Amino acid sequence: MLDRSGTPRERPVEPGRVRRFNAHDPGQGGPGPWLRVWPAEAPVSEGRWCEEMGKSVLHQGFTARQPHGNNWLAGESYRCPMTSKTSLPPLGLAPPADDAGRKRIAARLGINVPSQWWPTAPMLKGFEAAGFRWVQVHTPPRGVLCDRRDAARQHAAALRATLATCGLQLVLHGPDDLSAGTPEHDRALDGLLEYAAATRARYVVYHGANFPIADGGQQAAVTRDRARAEEAALQERLDRLESLGVTLAVENLAPVFPGPPRLCHSPAVVHGLVQRLGSPRVRMLLDIGHAHITGSASEALRSATDEISLFHLHDNFGCSRPANAAPALDPLRLDLHLAPGNGRVPWRQLAPRLADHPAPLVLEVHPPNRPEPLSVARVTTELLAGRATRVDGSRSAVADGGRPSRVPLG
Repeated sequence: MLDRSGTPRERPVEPGRVRRFNAHDPGQGGPGPWLRVWPAEAPVSEGRWCEEMGKSVLHQGFTARQPHGNNWLAGESYRCPMTSKTSLPPLGLAPPADDAGRKRIAARLGINVPSQWWPTAPMLKGFEAAGFRWVQVHTPPRGVLCDRRDAARQHAAALRATLATCGLQLVLHGPDDLSAGTPEHDRALDGLLEYAAATRARYVVYHGANFPIADGGQQAAVTRDRARAEEAALQERLDRLESLGVTLAVENLAPVFPGPPRLCHSPAVVHGLVQRLGSPRVRMLLDIGHAHITGSASEALRSATDEISLFHLHDNFGCSRPANAAPALDPLRLDLHLAPGNGRVPWRQLAPRLADHPAPLVLEVHPPNRPEPLSVARVTTELLAGRATRVDGSRSAVADGGRPSRVPLG
């Protein structure tokens, strides 16, 4: 704090208190705040606060844009972006020249743009600068793809123009409620493929076998007939997929909240659909977080390896939530979409197969739980390279009461 002559004025700080500091504009707040636990000495001037900040390694928080619950540093796992001249060097994704495995993993990483968000050019350039090679973008809703083709074409042209500002490759995520096999849904699927061609997407994510499981009777027959109709509709479009050079990636799902099961909740059912279609243009998207909720992600990966063309990576606590779960998290939601290492997915078991597989690895972490892109890319690379020996999903990086649990990379 300065007086009118510009001379630093002493400003007392209570020992042990956490204070917010911004290297660009101390005392005013702004981008890139730091949190520091000041040692047991007082008073402290703002001038000294500026001088000493660069030496501080006690605690580095996330940016002010992060919600409550992600503002604690979990050991060396997730760190804030470096925005000031006095801060430490940026944590680049570039691995050592002799570490070919980490290079291969980093070259396959992608990140999701949340549904109903528009991927602006600065956002995409930020993803690219963080080291990502793929970006997943959600398409317009089913009704637009089905009945408003002109609007869909305009939307696709705008997306293509935005993607032209960067070098990211595109994964399109189709509407969640699209299930081929009825006239309306088939028109929407055709509109989706047209949209994919216009945007030059490499992959299109599709929720196949998204039908309720019935114990028997009339409802079971309805589900069976609906699943057969979907399979036939997909079979009819294999040539179209081949001509476009687009791969339809059929995703295994999971219940967001505890509820009745659906066919798509079983990776084996989705895998069976892909095998029956028997085309290199229809493959499986294995969602690791979903597989962890509905069964064994390791078993799903092992059994479907040859048919997988895409992965979704995120974390959760499985089919049940711990009694002492962090209050910052929804106490009922199963499909939390946390950053890898913040739940109980067994990354140590999965890492060798994921690292050796050639398919893109798209991080699908929801915005309230997502650290800065640079941090989440770095930690994911370390997890899959087997370097994060203590981050095995056994503990959450956001512990009970919002206090940090130490999860160093090892």
